Amino acid sequence: MNKPPILPPPLPPMPPRQPPASPRRRYSVGRQMLRAFVWMALVGVVLYRVFIFRPEPRMARQGWGEVNGRQWGQERRESWRAEVRKPRAPLPTNLWRIELELTSKAEDILRTHHQQFRGRGEMEIVERPEVTLTVREGGQVYTNVSAHLKGAAGSFRPYDDTPGFTLNFSKHAKGQKFHGYSKISLNNSVQDPTLMNELISRELFVAAGVPAPKAQHATVVVNGRDLGLYVVLEGWGKPFLKGHFDDVSGNLYDGGFVQDIDGNLSVVSGESQDSHPGLERLIEAVRGGTRSNRWERLSGALDVDRFAALLAMDTLICNWDGYAMNRNNWRLFHDRSTDKMVFMPHGLDQLFGFGRRMGIDASIEPSTRGQVARVFLSLPEGRKLFHRKLVELRTNVLDPDRIATRIREVEATLQPTLEAYSPGLASAHASRARDLIERVRRRAENVSQQLERPQGGLVFSDQGVARLTGWRGALSEDMAGRVEFERRPAPQEALLIRTRGDAGRGSWRMRARLEEGEYRMEGRVRLGRGNVGSAAAGLRISGELADLVMVSGEEWLPVSFAFAVVDGVTEVDLVAEVIGSNAEVEFDGREMRLVRVGLPPGQ
Repeated sequence: MNKPPILPPPLPPMPPRQPPASPRRRYSVGRQMLRAFVWMALVGVVLYRVFIFRPEPRMARQGWGEVNGRQWGQERRESWRAEVRKPRAPLPTNLWRIELELTSKAEDILRTHHQQFRGRGEMEIVERPEVTLTVREGGQVYTNVSAHLKGAAGSFRPYDDTPGFTLNFSKHAKGQKFHGYSKISLNNSVQDPTLMNELISRELFVAAGVPAPKAQHATVVVNGRDLGLYVVLEGWGKPFLKGHFDDVSGNLYDGGFVQDIDGNLSVVSGESQDSHPGLERLIEAVRGGTRSNRWERLSGALDVDRFAALLAMDTLICNWDGYAMNRNNWRLFHDRSTDKMVFMPHGLDQLFGFGRRMGIDASIEPSTRGQVARVFLSLPEGRKLFHRKLVELRTNVLDPDRIATRIREVEATLQPTLEAYSPGLASAHASRARDLIERVRRRAENVSQQLERPQGGLVFSDQGVARLTGWRGALSEDMAGRVEFERRPAPQEALLIRTRGDAGRGSWRMRARLEEGEYRMEGRVRLGRGNVGSAAAGLRISGELADLVMVSGEEWLPVSFAFAVVDGVTEVDLVAEVIGSNAEVEFDGREMRLVRVGLPPGQ
């Protein structure tokens, strides 16, 4: 019998074949240098953003009512998700309750709209998509209402957040009006936790003789989502104009976002919207002519009495974000009955020292950016009229007792609604109302003190040199506790800035009233004794970037900054700035001076 053959054991499986190691890539010397340059550029950009051009963190409105143990009105530095928040008790009926009903398609359209911000006050202009919706209020139903999201750099919020709306009731339904208004705006008031700045200030402007739309309050519901208390503003257009002007056929212009009279203005209403004779004459009056006839040309194109009142009111209530000081939040109307242009205010939510740019102690000599305001205040006739209005309106309009009574009246109308949402919310809002009353009182006192002091400019020597004194320390809110100021008396007269931690930033500032001409600010800077950190320092004027130098030792380094004043007498903020980490830097107070070089170019 044959035996089966004995088979050899199977061979072990072959290990997977490893790919050959790739040789290390070698770059040419030129390419290596290019890569190094790109990396250096990226590092430079990061350092520039962190130390020189630090972006402001986004300030978002905390949700309506109490969320995570915090009250409405507090600002936080992160985004938040909108949620449905219903009142805890039945709402009183003394305020409108405006319910907006949108189709899902309309919601999707509004969700696509986002404002694009480039930083440093620039916004990409994007068209606002329009939808139609239904509005319900007090048993009335309004259909085919035109709507779009509103707001700009500070107040815009997306649809799923706490958006602002502009509603036009008569655009698609002729003659349809909401309580007598054909157009209204629903303001989310994210920049005004009192919800009263708009209402109070508009009443003050009207009392000063400057037309302004009315304001009141309502609660807003969007597709069942309760957004809480809003500020309702009368819309711009002929219905508003009829309450202030005899002839409303002229063009009404929307100033847009941070632009001047020569910008891309849109026409809100007017019978000859393709013709702009009044606006063109104003532009020519500002730009053309000689200094001897400029006031005649300006007063022929502009309602100078109302414009002086506008300037004075902006100064009195600290409206830093209006036309005069920021070329923002303004409307312009061609009054054909007088054939003159009339400026009117808009966006009045950051007032009486609320906000980061204009405190209660702000100068009554405003630093202006609007072309018309700069030329107006550069002329003796304009400056005299402005100061006369300032005194008149401080006495007759900025009356702290009368304003306090009005604030309490408005607060009394809001309290029942606030209480229905949350007792804590009502209590917090009452505290803000008291704070607003106090800020109005302090501002009125400060203006009176400034009016009692003689107003004068710097004293220049025969050689055109003026010594700079009267510096004050200034820092942003995020630098609180991280920057210290010290003024050492004579004979040393040093202005010290100490920074704690990384990227500290502070400055010494002073305001000077300067005539037309070219100037050079000069000084000396060095590190303080025993300094262990690093710093950069320089001089500049407000609104410009400093020519920073690295300060690396105890030897004095010269610093300077050249600039020109081109629109007559102008208030200029002079700045001595330091950016550093754990550093102590001192400016030589004895050598801080301003040199008048000559007339501006072309004159």
